[in-house]
Amino acid sequence: MINLKRKIFITIIIIFIIIGISFITFFNIYKDVSNSLKKDSNKRELIKEKINNFQIKWNQDIEDIKKQKILYGKWSIVKDEMSIPRGYVTANLMPDGNVLIMGSQNKEVNTVDIYDTKKQKIIKTIAINDNRVYSFSATTLKNGNILVAGGRVCPFDSMAGKLTNTSKIFDHNKYEFYDVGNLNYFTGSHKAIPLKNGKVLILHGYEINTNENCCTIGATYRFDIFNPKTNRYELTENTIKIGGDVDYFEFVNGDLLIFASDNERYIYNIKENKFESTNNIYPKTGLYTQLDDYNYLILESGENQNKGYVYNIETKQKTPISNDINKSWKFNLFSKTLLLNSGDVFIYGIYESQNKEDYWHSAYIYSKQDNNLYKIPLPKTPVSNASILELDNGNIMLAGGFHNDKKQSIIQIYKY
Repeated sequence: MINLKRKIFITIIIIFIIIGISFITFFNIYKDVSNSLKKDSNKRELIKEKINNFQIKWNQDIEDIKKQKILYGKWSIVKDEMSIPRGYVTANLMPDGNVLIMGSQNKEVNTVDIYDTKKQKIIKTIAINDNRVYSFSATTLKNGNILVAGGRVCPFDSMAGKLTNTSKIFDHNKYEFYDVGNLNYFTGSHKAIPLKNGKVLILHGYEINTNENCCTIGATYRFDIFNPKTNRYELTENTIKIGGDVDYFEFVNGDLLIFASDNERYIYNIKENKFESTNNIYPKTGLYTQLDDYNYLILESGENQNKGYVYNIETKQKTPISNDINKSWKFNLFSKTLLLNSGDVFIYGIYESQNKEDYWHSAYIYSKQDNNLYKIPLPKTPVSNASILELDNGNIMLAGGFHNDKKQSIIQIYKY
């Protein structure tokens, strides 16, 4: 009887022990599960917060890209190179979207290349048959043909180019050259300005003479007018005394403001075909780009300070660009700007430092929308004196040029 009671008592104790252990185990499990759920909840909240922050940043980045997409462009090098290295080179967009590339600083040059923008390769090399190497002008006429005028011609046995007064037309339909009337002067490094009446004003520069030898007349500028209807140059005795490099601004009525680095200014009257002196004061040095009928962008380079602003030729007002331009910028004859179809301006070939490696690397885009300058990525192969052209698809092409004093045969494309 006693043994039975003892067994029952022991059994009850064991049952209580089992219940206690089970309760502790369940409590610990419950505690762990509860803690785990709390942690998961915190993790979920943290994840939600991170996702929310990411979305906010993503939306902000998208807005920044929309506003400043020019900062996110990319350079690429076309696999198919030009037929020869071309240092001093011109590039003209034709009505079919292809590009005529010509020139070099090479006594063997006797050809031009046709670049297909869709296939991204050279599709044809054409003989020009006059060894016109550099200092010439290539101007697209209203009918799509290209006027090639003046420049230096090198014989195959010499690098000493002589001035020429000859001109050619490149027929964009037949892809061939034909001769037109000669200029009234042997000329090089001149300015060819297409006029609204379809004619071309050839404003002769310091490389000018009455024969093939350069250059006895000097910086007194004479000019010719090419008439595409007759394929001849109209002779004029007018001269304008301008020193240094010249540029121009076209008015709504077709008249031109001719200005040069020595601060001389003239108005060209397109109807009367003559120049009139003007007392308007403009910067002596800098880059000028016409934005529309009344405004042009001026990046002025001075000894103590650089300035950037938009000048309205009607109101005479200057609107400074939104951000400060680099105080160490320097411009010269080889610095270039290109007005894009979007109204923005591509700027290339600016001295930013005395380091030779950085000499020609700087490229910028001026945004007309917010009146600001943005630095863009450097080309794969930085080059000086390359030809700059906007293609039909809005991309920018750099053709040829010099890299470390060597002529280049590459074509580089900037997409933005």
